[in-house]
Amino acid sequence: MSPRPDVSDERRTQIREAAMTVFDQTRMDNIAQEFGLSKGALYLYYKSKDATISAILQFFFSWAMKKL
Repeated sequence: MSPRPDVSDERRTQIREAAMTVFDQTRMDNIAQEFGLSKGALYLYYKSKDATISAILQFFFSWAMKKL
């Protein structure tokens, strides 16, 4: 029996794309509801969904850099 091919990179890509799809379908309403905040209050902190995504990316980048 031959070993199975390594599909790790392909799976990572598929998972990343699935996560991006889910987040793309998320609305600011969903984020506000999850936190127990009104949508208007959420917009006081983040002016748009893009601003929210940017903050998340900045957080993870800073976190990853501290791990190095």
